[in-house]
Amino acid sequence: QEAQALGLSALDADFGFLVGAKWRRQGIAEEVSRALLRYGFTELGFTCVRADARNDNAASQHLLTKLGFVPAGSCTPEKEGEVADKTLFIYAQKEMNQKEV
Repeated sequence: QEAQALGLSALDADFGFLVGAKWRRQGIAEEVSRALLRYGFTELGFTCVRADARNDNAASQHLLTKLGFVPAGSCTPEKEGEVADKTLFIYAQKEMNQKEV
């Protein structure tokens, strides 16, 4: 409804999370991420959500996969100051329909 009120029929979004060291490995990122994805797809009409994770960040890649994101490619830093290769992930509406988020 909100997306329609903005004159949009379908939305794509970028997704990310950052959890302080003290709060990691407690399920917080997973719980909040599931709620945000559910809201985005069911209430806002998202059709696709994109995310990326550094290749040296196995925990983030694991969580994205656990949430239902699928690897879609990789990228190498192009700008000076970017320090790590990343894997790109996609979560599409079809995954939302097949999985309980």
